[in-house]
Amino acid sequence: MDHNINDENKKLDGAPENPSPESGEQPAGGEDGGRAPGVSLPPDMAPPADNAPQAGGSLAADGGVPGEEDIPAEENVHAGEKKLTFEDILNGAGMEDLRKGELPPLWEGEPEGNLDEPFFLPERVSEPEYAPPYEPGVKKWLALAFAIPFGLMCIIFAFGGVFPFGNRQIMVIDCWHQYFPFLLEMQSKLQSGDSLFYTWNDGLGTNFLALISYYCASPLNLLTVFVPAEYLRTAFALFVAIKIGCAGLFCGIFLKSTFKRNDPTVTIFGCFFAFCAFIMGYYWNVMWLDTVALLPLVALGIVSIVREGRFKLYVLSLAVALISNFVIGLYVCIFTFFAFFLTCICCGTGWRTFIKRFFQIGVYTLLALSLTGFILMPAYMALQNSYSATSTFPTTWKLYESFAEIVGNLSAFAQPTVKEGLPNIYCGLPCVLLGVLFIASPKVKLRQKICALFMLIFLVVSFNVNVIEFIWNGFHYTNMLPYRFSFLFSFVLVAMAFKAAPEVFTLGYWKYILLAVAGAGLLVLCWMTHGMLITAINAAVIALYIAIPLICRKRKSGRKVMAVLLCMVMGGEMLATAIIGVCSVGLTSYSSYPANGQEVSALIEKIEDGDSGFYRMEVVPWQTLNDPALLGYKGVSTFSSIANVGVSSLMIELGIAAQKAGNRYYYTHLSSPLNNALLGLKYFIVKQREPADSVYLEKIAGTENVVAYRNTASLPVGFMK
Repeated sequence: MDHNINDENKKLDGAPENPSPESGEQPAGGEDGGRAPGVSLPPDMAPPADNAPQAGGSLAADGGVPGEEDIPAEENVHAGEKKLTFEDILNGAGMEDLRKGELPPLWEGEPEGNLDEPFFLPERVSEPEYAPPYEPGVKKWLALAFAIPFGLMCIIFAFGGVFPFGNRQIMVIDCWHQYFPFLLEMQSKLQSGDSLFYTWNDGLGTNFLALISYYCASPLNLLTVFVPAEYLRTAFALFVAIKIGCAGLFCGIFLKSTFKRNDPTVTIFGCFFAFCAFIMGYYWNVMWLDTVALLPLVALGIVSIVREGRFKLYVLSLAVALISNFVIGLYVCIFTFFAFFLTCICCGTGWRTFIKRFFQIGVYTLLALSLTGFILMPAYMALQNSYSATSTFPTTWKLYESFAEIVGNLSAFAQPTVKEGLPNIYCGLPCVLLGVLFIASPKVKLRQKICALFMLIFLVVSFNVNVIEFIWNGFHYTNMLPYRFSFLFSFVLVAMAFKAAPEVFTLGYWKYILLAVAGAGLLVLCWMTHGMLITAINAAVIALYIAIPLICRKRKSGRKVMAVLLCMVMGGEMLATAIIGVCSVGLTSYSSYPANGQEVSALIEKIEDGDSGFYRMEVVPWQTLNDPALLGYKGVSTFSSIANVGVSSLMIELGIAAQKAGNRYYYTHLSSPLNNALLGLKYFIVKQREPADSVYLEKIAGTENVVAYRNTASLPVGFMK
């Protein structure tokens, strides 16, 4: 693979070119992988002198010995060269040379010209000494990056009593009112073959394709065609766990492919992204999870375009991200804009190459958008009739929160924002500490540090400044659920931490002091934001993260012990984060959703069997704001972000419960005979009480808890005087 390495970088003594993860090529040294690319071996492991590369010789494109281009690459493998495995590194291989001060050349500096990496990518020649060999064929760390978040969420749901392990379910807040009822309606259409373009089972009649684009466009939802309706809520919880697992997997793929490092840290930092506060606080907003999980693949696609001009991954991942949810997809598109320019800056891309790549990414973005037009256009047209279309640009600038409190929300063990609160930017205490090492490391180029800090600072400012946040949100204000793009901050910080992670094995005392100072600063901000208890817990965990490497650094087999202890602490932090997230979001009763569900469904079926005409009905009192979609009848009520604001205004005039800013109108109780006639309401199902006015209502069926009535004064949907 051509990485556009400058000529002067090709003269690095014995630094072979990295193999391509896509090509499946193996590092020089055999199928099991040789030494890490660009890392010199200590004298006692050096190859024989007759195999040593000539000083100043050029590097063969196939990874052979410089100056021996005519010899096949497989014949140039250094005979007798000892391979360093991750096990060797944990056992302290090569540390004796560090203690003697015999540092390989790469520790003393490197040519400035090797700027082949974006700001969130490592420079291959600047990896800490004796990094694990890159083995692109080993996929166990990626498998664990999916299995751990997925399995942990399933276990927590099971212990929480989520059906079939108890009488609980994950439907809460808008998931209770919107997401599941709409998914149930979509499943019904998929299984029956009805049209996906329109439905009468919501809001007097609604553009259902627009509803799908906003709420139900996850590719996983297509699997509901194979799920019986009575088990859909269980499948719904399983889908959440799968999406959180995919977030860890896709982040692991990004880290492995871009950093050219395939070791346990791929699993660890993939899991930190999967358990970031944004996902844990908003996992009930299940429609967002797909696009959040796909963000690392979009970022990897940007890297592929800038470095190699390859576009397939970018186009497909961006298209699927936008189809899955265009709201979060908008934030991904804005991030793509900044990430592309910052990547080019960090790569030292020349003007000619930059113009070429800029043209390419523009074309590929348009291609991705064209693939999504079938679902984005209906959504766009529907939004023009919603309340959000009435938003006006802010006339004054103001701050929402204290910047100190926003940064203090990086602390662990605090409840994430579920509906209203601070930005969800937490992604693990190790990510904060390693982010500090990233900034302090002499092995990270200055331009990379500047670009990374710019992205983080710009995101924090965007959270807190009303005008900038208004632009991020597509020039409108959000209705609750603020700072919807805070997951971008977590992603950037996780990538920075992953790059700096190998330095944990070779920390100097001054860096321990730096980490202690940074930890103390975070604790002060944590105390200002979350109080003393949360601060004390964070202090204990930060102390462990700093003390374990410090104590183990000089002990025999210290690296292995340090790795095990750090993994135990990080695993405990992830587990606590997941439990706190589920407890913060909450669970609801499985058996009472919907209330009297079997009895109501039986009456609806009986009415439909006896009357095959077109009519509307309603269930009172309501349980969700989308009872028609939940119970499967042609009704009045709706609650969705694409609700027609004109209809909401009409309902307010008629005296029907409605909120224009709340994107809802709903039938709360038996209205007047005139309203019932105008709305075409022919049947009512009343729970637990008799109607106040039964002049025009005829009882036709019922049970002890639920009674069905016919409106004898109803009008058809269309009528003339």
